Amino acid sequence: MNGGRTHWADDDVPAPATDAHTAFLDDEAVVYLVDSARSVLLNGSAAVIWSLVDGFRTVAGIVDEVVARYAIDRHRVSHDLDDSLTALEGLGLLSRFSRSSSINLSTG
Repeated sequence: MNGGRTHWADDDVPAPATDAHTAFLDDEAVVYLVDSARSVLLNGSAAVIWSLVDGFRTVAGIVDEVVARYAIDRHRVSHDLDDSLTALEGLGLLSRFSRSSSINLSTG
């Protein structure tokens, strides 16, 4: 789950579950979670979002890509993406990481 967080920040990075395997069928996708032996059918818009979730691209990057591909209003895309990512996270299909988090690797 999302640990009580409800909104995705622009610098959050959604990452697919490690056991998720995807088959794209026309404009839909089926995501199979191996560990729980569960399948989830994604409609066309969710499949587009899922195809952009790679564990590297930020939420802002996904918004940019959807706006560029489909010429949709940025505010609408951002709102719909937030809802979709929250739903996918709730289904256990993905988790979130923050690009703004930093790790101090210095020694001494």
